[in-house]
Amino acid sequence: MFGPLNELELPRHYKQAEVRALLGLLDQLPNALTTLPFYKYLEFERARAALLTVLPRWSLGETTIGPGVGGKNPVAVLARLLAECPNDLPPPEPEFPFITDEDIRLGIEDRTRAAWVDFSAREWLGATTSAAVALEAVLLWEIKRLRRSGLEEVRKKAEKSPDEMVLAELIDEALDKRSISDGAAKQAHLARDARNLVHPGKVARSGTACDKATALSAFAGLYRIASELRAILGRS
Repeated sequence: MFGPLNELELPRHYKQAEVRALLGLLDQLPNALTTLPFYKYLEFERARAALLTVLPRWSLGETTIGPGVGGKNPVAVLARLLAECPNDLPPPEPEFPFITDEDIRLGIEDRTRAAWVDFSAREWLGATTSAAVALEAVLLWEIKRLRRSGLEEVRKKAEKSPDEMVLAELIDEALDKRSISDGAAKQAHLARDARNLVHPGKVARSGTACDKATALSAFAGLYRIASELRAILGRS
């Protein structure tokens, strides 16, 4: 938009459209990408402020030369400082770090993020369902871990496999094996009840449907279970 940039050549009024476009793009820049030392970040903000200051005057027809930042072209200053910033956001910290299978963990975290997106959009059905599905996946992983680890007694051959178990059964087995506390199990059962509201028959019988409270119940169950498993597995 600006061609070769010279830090000593101050911006001119005929570039006001380009300056406005640049400021609009900077407004959309994720904060996590602006990884500058404080003194450089201050220079970055001064350069942006200089352009914001001159734009209204240009819009009124003035042909004033734009202000500099320490005598330098603010556009060139911004270009130089942005070149020092990373191009990619850092990967998010794992929300469920105790889950050692990366594919399973990423799937659970994706479902959890989807639940929060729906919650922010006041889509209570999606938030409730996604959070409860994430809870079920966490418990399924834990039951499978227990059965693989040999930390429990030998199972009867006729017993249902974890993949065939419903959420209530996963909760009860995790409680039976002391992976979760009584309080966590009760909270998880509330999450299960909240998710069950998606079934038309349940709605017809109870007269209730998913709302903000059911979504929060599902989140509470998920994070209570995750907190207890993180504490237990962190000690093992």
